[in-house]
Amino acid sequence: MNLIAQTPGIRTAALNASVLARLAHRWRPAGVFVACLDKNAEVTWQDPDMPRLLGLLLTDGALAAFIRSAREPTTVTAAPCFIPGLDIRIVPILRRRKLTGFLAVFARTAALDPRSEDLARLAQRANTDATFLAGAANRAPTLLPQQLDALVLCIEQMHDDLHVGA
Repeated sequence: MNLIAQTPGIRTAALNASVLARLAHRWRPAGVFVACLDKNAEVTWQDPDMPRLLGLLLTDGALAAFIRSAREPTTVTAAPCFIPGLDIRIVPILRRRKLTGFLAVFARTAALDPRSEDLARLAQRANTDATFLAGAANRAPTLLPQQLDALVLCIEQMHDDLHVGA
């Protein structure tokens, strides 16, 4: 069963930082990290306790390019990640069927190799050490991709519920 193709997108109003902070606080111990992007794929909010490597992926430009290239971003989509062991899901935030932004959900699905060339290139661009980046990210719990898909559905529904109560 492909959970990604079945989700219609978050149906909420404007982006709410307190709702995003509550989501991040709730899912961080499970190894899931949340960020928010506007409809132009610019970062508007990110979990302050997110591993640095994930923050670098947000600002690298590849994620934004992927989001901008999507034709109809109305369902949850698995975004390509050039760092093996990391998975990204993009959840559209809709208001009256109009796209207002995206949730980017990150998780580690395998151990990260600090000797990875892609990781080394990203670390070099950020003037930091690849071993440090991999070590910090490897402290987060590991999820199976199927677990991440199920958690993304929960996050999507929780985001909707928190906005209704906000």
